[in-house]
Amino acid sequence: MLEVATVKLYDRKIALVAADMLNDRVIPPYESYGIPLMRILTDRGTSILRR
Repeated sequence: MLEVATVKLYDRKIALVAADMLNDRVIPPYESYGIPLMRILTDRGTSILRR
């Protein structure tokens, strides 16, 4: 099993920040190896959900 941790510091918790994290830190490494991301499991935190 592969476990990955990634970190980027933000000053607010909003959906735009969550999208930036995915597009900047999470998705590119998988794409570089040709691995498609089918699903992403979240904790349904406020930064993921719309208010």
